[in-house]
Amino acid sequence: MRKIILYLLPFLFCLSCVDKKESVQPISLSIKNIDMDSVGIRVIHYMDGKELFDTIIASKDTFMMGNLKEDMYLLAIYWPRTFVPHQIYKDRSFNKEVGEYYNLTKAFYVEPKSSLVYEFYTDSLYTGEEIELNNITKVNVNVSQCQTCAVADEFWDNYTKFFDRKEVLVDELNLSFYRSIENKNKELSRTNFIKADSVKKSLLTDSLYKIDFDNLVQLHPESKASTFFVFYQLYLERDFEKYRNSFDILKGQALESKYYQMIKKQYDN
Repeated sequence: MRKIILYLLPFLFCLSCVDKKESVQPISLSIKNIDMDSVGIRVIHYMDGKELFDTIIASKDTFMMGNLKEDMYLLAIYWPRTFVPHQIYKDRSFNKEVGEYYNLTKAFYVEPKSSLVYEFYTDSLYTGEEIELNNITKVNVNVSQCQTCAVADEFWDNYTKFFDRKEVLVDELNLSFYRSIENKNKELSRTNFIKADSVKKSLLTDSLYKIDFDNLVQLHPESKASTFFVFYQLYLERDFEKYRNSFDILKGQALESKYYQMIKKQYDN
């Protein structure tokens, strides 16, 4: 998910609710369809931002790690950048998104009881240079053995659609900004710049996102992934009434998620 890193925020409350007695099983991670000798991989706990490991692996190898409990994580696949687009190179020092390394990121849910193997892959076989030249940002995870992981991917896809709409809106606002500059309208230029910058920095989702979000919770009321995303939206927006209906329809295994108690504690208060 090319923009999902924007939503990786430090989480500073309710971590005391986590069950520290939860058992840990070895998890294997593998990278497919990236034609390189080796890549760096970094795994981060999605909510608290804690880096669990950062290492270099042969791109066709499987990496075993034993400290991934059931939860949401972020995987970053990275390598030294070999290509910088010409339009970026000219003002590279002003573009914080262009660094020494090229990154592919993927948010993914781990449910050890369903799957101990998590395979990440691009849509086709690419070299690192091809990925950079074509600005490929999407990496997938095989969720065929994990229903909760598949539901989580549906929720993340909803975020991707939102970011696509947001990108179109920002492009339109930027175009209005440049036109106002060409017309030497300083006041309108300032207004358009502020609008574009505000939309770009805002973490609030749009109404279409909320409709699709509610539909997903209704489709998967017993999924722990639904519980996580209700929690996540409350964390981002702090609007409990807005998501109360989604919280109220959670049932079955969704109530067993550690995030359910965190939400309930907030509602009870």
